[in-house]
Amino acid sequence: MADPSDIDEATRIRLKRLERLGASPATSSPANTPSSGTSTTTPTPTVRPTSASSTDRSISTPTATSKAAPDPTPAARPVPPATKPAPVAKTRPPHPPAPAPRQAVKPVPTKSFEQWQSDTVEWIFGITLDRDRAEAVDWTICWLKELSEELSSEGQSHGRSNPSLADRILIARLSLDPNSMTDDVDELQVLANIPEKETIFEYLVGCWKRLGQVKLGAERQGYKPEESSGWTKAASEVNDSILGYMGESLKDPGMFPQPSDKPLGVIEFLPAFLSTLSPSPTHPIPSKHLENLQFPQLLLELSIKFADGNEFVTSLLSPALSFLLQAYWNGKKEDNQDLDGEGWRRCLACVKKIAEVKELAALLPTLPIWLLETASAPQIEFMSLLGPLTRLSVFPREFPDVAKTHFFKLENDKQSEINESAQNTLRATLFSLQDTLFSIYNNIIRSGPAAREKVVEFFANAVRQNEKRSGMRVNRTTVSSDGFMTNLQVLLLRFFEPVMDVAYSKLDKVDPDYYRKSSRINISEETKIRATKAEADEYFAADPSTYSSTTPVNFISDVFFLACGIQHVGLGKTINSRGDLEKKVGELEKELKRVETDSTWRGTPAEAQGEAMIKKLKTDIATTRSFVTAYDVQLLDKDFVSRVMMFQSFVMTWFVRLVDPTHIYPKEMITLPLPDEAPMAFRMLPEFILEDMADYHVFLMSHQPQVFDSTDQTKLITFIITFLSGKYVKNPFVKAKLVEFLAMGCQAWGYYREGVLGPALMYHPLAVEQLVPSLIQYYIDMEATGGHQQFYDKFSMRRNCISVLRYLFKNPIHRDSFLKDSIANEDRFVIFANMHMNDCTFLLEESLTNLAEISAIETEMADTATWNSLSDTERQDKEVKLKSAENQAGWSTDGGKRNINVLQEWTGTVREPFLKPEIVDRLAAMLCFNLANLVGSKMQDLKVKDRKKYRFDPKALLGDLTDIFRNLGVEQRFVEAVAREGRSYRKELFERLAGILQNRAIKTPGEIQQIVLLCQKVEETKAKIEAEEEGDDLPDEFLDPLMYTLMRDPVILPSSKTTIDRSTIKAHLLSDPTDPFNRVPLKLEDCIPNTELKEKIEAYLQQRRVRAVEPISVDGVPSA
Repeated sequence: MADPSDIDEATRIRLKRLERLGASPATSSPANTPSSGTSTTTPTPTVRPTSASSTDRSISTPTATSKAAPDPTPAARPVPPATKPAPVAKTRPPHPPAPAPRQAVKPVPTKSFEQWQSDTVEWIFGITLDRDRAEAVDWTICWLKELSEELSSEGQSHGRSNPSLADRILIARLSLDPNSMTDDVDELQVLANIPEKETIFEYLVGCWKRLGQVKLGAERQGYKPEESSGWTKAASEVNDSILGYMGESLKDPGMFPQPSDKPLGVIEFLPAFLSTLSPSPTHPIPSKHLENLQFPQLLLELSIKFADGNEFVTSLLSPALSFLLQAYWNGKKEDNQDLDGEGWRRCLACVKKIAEVKELAALLPTLPIWLLETASAPQIEFMSLLGPLTRLSVFPREFPDVAKTHFFKLENDKQSEINESAQNTLRATLFSLQDTLFSIYNNIIRSGPAAREKVVEFFANAVRQNEKRSGMRVNRTTVSSDGFMTNLQVLLLRFFEPVMDVAYSKLDKVDPDYYRKSSRINISEETKIRATKAEADEYFAADPSTYSSTTPVNFISDVFFLACGIQHVGLGKTINSRGDLEKKVGELEKELKRVETDSTWRGTPAEAQGEAMIKKLKTDIATTRSFVTAYDVQLLDKDFVSRVMMFQSFVMTWFVRLVDPTHIYPKEMITLPLPDEAPMAFRMLPEFILEDMADYHVFLMSHQPQVFDSTDQTKLITFIITFLSGKYVKNPFVKAKLVEFLAMGCQAWGYYREGVLGPALMYHPLAVEQLVPSLIQYYIDMEATGGHQQFYDKFSMRRNCISVLRYLFKNPIHRDSFLKDSIANEDRFVIFANMHMNDCTFLLEESLTNLAEISAIETEMADTATWNSLSDTERQDKEVKLKSAENQAGWSTDGGKRNINVLQEWTGTVREPFLKPEIVDRLAAMLCFNLANLVGSKMQDLKVKDRKKYRFDPKALLGDLTDIFRNLGVEQRFVEAVAREGRSYRKELFERLAGILQNRAIKTPGEIQQIVLLCQKVEETKAKIEAEEEGDDLPDEFLDPLMYTLMRDPVILPSSKTTIDRSTIKAHLLSDPTDPFNRVPLKLEDCIPNTELKEKIEAYLQQRRVRAVEPISVDGVPSA
């Protein structure tokens, strides 16, 4: 070596670079020296000149050749001589022998190993140390003049390269500057053929790719095993050198001469990344070296090469992926930012390519851009690696152009076909998006525990940040979008799919103590299924050593409860968004109808404004409808619905198993009723899990009921009856949703004449035993829901209950269950019957009152003179009253008619429960009261213009009332109850009823005759009762102290010692469980029969005379 003081500037720079790379200037001879036994007659390699567009155009891939001279034509591979087949015996064997396996032909080297190695190294780097060779191919390969001279001065003048020179070759090649000036003609030739726009990174990528092609080259060429293994080791060292220089050039792009007009360093990863997938006009491949680049493998090798490999690759990946997302957001809108574009596909494909390498997938959650820690709920979608892609959806709030493009012109005759085609297209696109996202997240999860923890925490953070989405009124700017939350739910459901086997064998893998053991989801402010706030706080503050299980939370439990949480804050609110749009369509259509029917503006200067208003309303309706259709693309997608239903079936089964005392469900059916005390783990679960499942099932039954035909209805009905019966679920609104679902499932729909759930309900073992009693108890519980509108809430809740009971009454088994329950739980049935009668009375009275007001205002408005004489304020007040009455009349008339119809059906098949002393009197009073309203003096006030509008059908209503009288009129107990009814019953009402039934042909003559006979019996009984009770000589001790009527079954109250009729105190206790005379708590069974007084009363009545009864007369109807 020369004295350091004599080292020129170029050498000093080279030494400095070597020092920076951790290498030393090699001065030794090649590591692989020729052996004494190696032939020296091996032909020299063939050089194949190509175009001067790139450095690897100069030397052909090293292969065996048959000529030793430089030849521009491709070398021909030697063909092995054909093997002469063995002679075949003339005697034909009974069976032909199996063909002998073909012997692999071992390639024969056509050049020495040293020569092949030299050619290979030069081909990898696109260089030569031999001037003549470079000149022979018109300088299309790079002659490293300085290095060649340097090696000559060191005694290595043979002009060959070898792997030990890799560092020196790279420094010499990378130091060449095609833009530099020189007087050396040879150097000018070299510089002129170096691509001016090629960066160091692109050149080294080309070297790395070519090295990958020849790593096993020695073995394939037929060289000795020791030579092949030596080359494999040398190739690994060359690979390290290439990766080392590549990494340093990315960290410090100015280390070697580079083009001045191209992005350098880490930013080069973005075009390289994009171009490795699918080149497009907007993302062309910047260099041929990047074609077919195995980018993830390159990143993996870089991470292995450097001591701080993960940190180094992170420093490359973060900026590159940041640039990737910037390119996505800053691109053309139609090309990138919604599902109709292509930009998202390229971004997802890039990330997927990385995630397919396990080591790189593990790095992704550690990147700074994985998730910004301070990101709020709406920012998660934009300040996380996968957020911008996970938010993609068809939902119009974020992507309105998708709906407008595919579904806008809904007035088209063939629009339904167009919609179906567009929906299928978008669903296929959504599937592609969600499937790719799942592949990425799944690869990350499987890359290691740390990465899995990061992904699970990402989902948990999304749930925590979006707690506001579960509120009644949500500010959309403070929460994540519907699309983002829905896609997260799809991913969680995909993660959970392996757990949901047919046998539910992994139910016990879900830890019921999850919320105590894990802090991922905070449910401290959530309502628990059956626990007060104080009880819950004490439970969750308990020492972990007291837990039923100390096993750490597993991945299955994480996904299970995260999926429940994300449905609560995600899917439920998305369905509500769709519902809001449907309501908006209805409001717009109503407004359009109002404007079109208003003729006051036609033919006036305001006509143009009116036409513009109509046009705008039609456009708004079409747009809003298209938005609803867009929501259905995702929400009613068959695959999505199937996944949600599978998961919810698993959740339902898990809940039932949790409360099953034997803990063996679903292997064996659960036995009801359940123990009085629910398991603590069940009580402390958040109520929203049950509520969300009920809401989703109601939504599906409303829009896609056929889905339930392919679900496990047995487990679904088991879940509903288990938690509808008993007191394990305290929230009446959750039970109301379950009953609403059952009611919808019993309604006829298309092919399903008996409803989707009807046949299953008829014969399900738990339904046969428990459903009717559970519905009766539910009806009672709805009297007080705790809501601020509980009085009106109960009517809608009970309507669904009555619908299910009506359906079940078709089956004799359920009718028998109804009868048995009325006997076994008499007190409960009495309460139920009285509440039902109260509802009938209230609804019918409310209906008739509203109809009377509507009739009065309509009559007044029909009198134009009178109406115009009113002031504007008076007319406005009456119009407001009319509107209010119309709104109230519809639901009250429908509810009253439904309840009367149910009584008509029940009394026609099962009379005994309604003849109980505590019921029959109230029932008779209710029927007589409503009959008086329908056929009495108020009947004329019920004439309205449009009865159908208010669902008012007086003929049907009278027919049902008549049937109830006929059904029960054969029973003397009912006749006596009507006779004792002193408030509304009058003989004239029945005479008028008979006349109306006959004149309007509502009933047959035979049925009318039954009413006449009933009235006759009532009059006879009434006369008898009056005769028994008339007179002032009734002893006071015989009279009820509250009702002041003759007692029939006197009892003594234990605390106040007051004697009262049993029916009176029983009716009192239905609404007030205390002694009416001193407010002491009282139960009916505590009352003491006063048998002595009862005997006195009976003896007294026997002494009374019976008064004769006059026959009833009805026009046109024979007297009885």
